[in-house]
Amino acid sequence: MNKIFFIGLIAVISFTKPGNTQCLSGDCQNGLGTYSWDSGDEYTGQWIGGVRTGIGVYDWKNGSYYYGYFKDGKLDGKGVYIGNDEAKTTLVGYFKDGSLSTKDNFVVTGCILGDCQNGVGVYLWDTDDVFLGYWSGGNRTGYGRYDWKDGSFYTGYFKDGKLDGRGYYQSADGTNVMDGYFENGTFKESVSSSSSSSSPTTASQPSGSTATTEAKTYSDVCTLLQAVIASMPDDFADITGNMINNYLLTDWNATVKLYGSDESKLLSGFTDVSTPNMWYNVVYSSANMSDAQGKYKSYNAQFKSCTNNCCSLTSTVKSVDSTNTYTTTYTVSRVNSGYSSEYNDMEVLFQLKKDYDDMWKVELQVFNLAEF
Repeated sequence: MNKIFFIGLIAVISFTKPGNTQCLSGDCQNGLGTYSWDSGDEYTGQWIGGVRTGIGVYDWKNGSYYYGYFKDGKLDGKGVYIGNDEAKTTLVGYFKDGSLSTKDNFVVTGCILGDCQNGVGVYLWDTDDVFLGYWSGGNRTGYGRYDWKDGSFYTGYFKDGKLDGRGYYQSADGTNVMDGYFENGTFKESVSSSSSSSSPTTASQPSGSTATTEAKTYSDVCTLLQAVIASMPDDFADITGNMINNYLLTDWNATVKLYGSDESKLLSGFTDVSTPNMWYNVVYSSANMSDAQGKYKSYNAQFKSCTNNCCSLTSTVKSVDSTNTYTTTYTVSRVNSGYSSEYNDMEVLFQLKKDYDDMWKVELQVFNLAEF
């Protein structure tokens, strides 16, 4: 994958719809899978109801490709398109309904999309190798696709960062193909043979990554928080994913988050550890304070313009030591007719703080204060 540069171009990109072709591997209905078309196009990524939705990579037969988000089968969200035309057309930013709508020169190496800690994410190395797939504890574990700089690629299963399980490897020139079962990075058995000792290039490990949770993503703060607020009176039941640990309090993965954000989780309260009573989403991280502060102010401005049907909110602003933490708190001044009285105990919080790793982080939170 070539390094990403800006070119002031806009393109509308269309796809071939699935016909009499096949899901090569993985889950092409509701999961992560690889689908191949008769045209020679191929897609590896997330699917919902048999439609490309979530993070994925689409390879056209002509050599063009796209890494990024999809919605209802179209490019929609943060992504990178590299064309195999004479000009090597490069489109980087946010796509909408198949077209580049907003240019944005985001980070060119590291975890460039999604969650590269415990979820689905795309990681780009300085070597130009790139991986899209499942991560667990910062390691490639589960189904995914790895592309080497030389054009070789692998689609299939990984374990602790190594090729392990059913998979397909092809060298850049197509002369070396391994289709079968891998173990600890080595090809062990083809689908039609039981003997082989070939081994593809070993993939390097990431030196660091961001922590986030695979979730339904929203492109704006208003829509995201409206979904969270609507779920608050029911103990966030509509946005609660799997339980992830159980110590003094209990944590769950949240099923909603902002596009391109870090971890989104739920936490129990002190009075009832069996149900979640707080939601939070780390929506932005930067080593640059002014960049993070700009995002903090922008997200606050977006939320202040929202229509929250449940209630009227009043905001207060507070800073700690003027340099470490900035907080805007929204409390309920009136619950509207027909809405749960539990909204009287709700608090929405926007926070900008410097974390232990010297990163400035912007976090959104929604509490049920009655449980804390």
